[in-house]
Amino acid sequence: MTTHKHVTIATTVENDKYVAFARRVIRGAGRRLADNPDDLARLAELRAEVDDALGHAVANARANYGLSWRDIGDNLGITRQSAQERFARYCVSTDLTTVNPLD
Repeated sequence: MTTHKHVTIATTVENDKYVAFARRVIRGAGRRLADNPDDLARLAELRAEVDDALGHAVANARANYGLSWRDIGDNLGITRQSAQERFARYCVSTDLTTVNPLD
């Protein structure tokens, strides 16, 4: 279990195994698609899917666990500003009075 900002986020064995499986599939796709340079775009499409999944996970972490941009950046090994620039589009709020661009 990981505790962050007074919120406990459960890390289960199933999630670890699932991520390991996904990693193997992506590596396999990379090796398989490397045999045909015309397939590079297909590998880039996988990258876009992973980036999109990460964006939605960031939005969930902010909305449901109250993580700040600094928290997100620290977890991803990037700065608060980089995290916000990269993922803010996933975290659109309809109530503009609650949006704090500096948190």
